[in-house]
Amino acid sequence: MFLDFQDTRGRKAPHAQLADFSGTIQTDAYEVYDSLKKVLPGLARIGCAAHARRKFHRAVKDGEGRAVPFIGLFRQLYRLEREARDLTPEARHELRRIRSTEHVFPRP
Repeated sequence: MFLDFQDTRGRKAPHAQLADFSGTIQTDAYEVYDSLKKVLPGLARIGCAAHARRKFHRAVKDGEGRAVPFIGLFRQLYRLEREARDLTPEARHELRRIRSTEHVFPRP
């Protein structure tokens, strides 16, 4: 894990940090990361569940009832994360793989 704090919101600092990196980064929705993917072809980006969850909460607040079940799914995933907190990375991955697909997102 690597966390880099910068005083600015520009592209220069993340570009310098990631110029020689090839792999996956987890980021917020800040658009600078999309622009970096265009110039750094080895870079893959995944989002953050907390940021996605906020969109569903906002939808419910705005009266969109269809978002309510998704908040329940996030709640189940967060509960699973609490259970996995003290496990090894391998065991945490296995727990997520099994429980999130069988219990939170069951197959028909």
